[in-house]
Amino acid sequence: MLKNIKFSFLKEMGITGRLNKNGEIVFRKIGMTAERIKTDPAYRRTRENGAEFGRAAQIGKLIRRAFYPALTNISNPKMSGDLVKMIMALMRTDPISPRGERTILNAKLDLLSGYEFNERKQSWATSFPITYKLNKAGNQLMVKMKSVSQQSAWRNAPDSATHVRICPVLAVLNPQSLEQQSFYIPGIQPVSTEAEDIPQQQLAAAITIPGPLIIITAICIEFFMCHNNHFSPHGGKFNSLTIVNAFHT
Repeated sequence: MLKNIKFSFLKEMGITGRLNKNGEIVFRKIGMTAERIKTDPAYRRTRENGAEFGRAAQIGKLIRRAFYPALTNISNPKMSGDLVKMIMALMRTDPISPRGERTILNAKLDLLSGYEFNERKQSWATSFPITYKLNKAGNQLMVKMKSVSQQSAWRNAPDSATHVRICPVLAVLNPQSLEQQSFYIPGIQPVSTEAEDIPQQQLAAAITIPGPLIIITAICIEFFMCHNNHFSPHGGKFNSLTIVNAFHT
């Protein structure tokens, strides 16, 4: 079976290299070069797709950086690719920009609601209602998570988990300048999974980066095991970070 070999300097000249079954290098001239892809009208759609993919990869990196404090205990080796795929789907909803120039600034951000960063795609966030209020100046945002009963919140939680920590998280993004701000409540203590209620939480955010902005609210849920008053993370595959709302300013 032949196996491709990457010769970057040869590809620029339109030449590819392969190994045959005897291990000998076989070169083959091809018609496509990097310069041709950049200039040939026949590859216009390729250039458009490449431009949008590169833009989606940048936005995906921006979102991961904004949510980094909440992603440290989330398990998903495919997180980067999954997020880029979602952003590409978002960009296709842009009704204004032409192909190759579409952006999430004009996209229907409601598609992000319910997006789960965990590989298992299982979330408990729907059990915890979040409300938000942005002031008229667009620089102060108040996020509230109402107190709720835990009776049905952990139907599929790990059996060995004794405590859970629930925290609202806020990301503010500027997709043009690639600036971001993150807001979360530090030092929240885990509560017992047998507790009757999850207490109300409130997060105030002072937005300092210039617009146009996209604001994303999410809920981070982490499970712990408690031994002698010491909390140990249960494992990333059960934790979740779920987007609740996303909107333009």
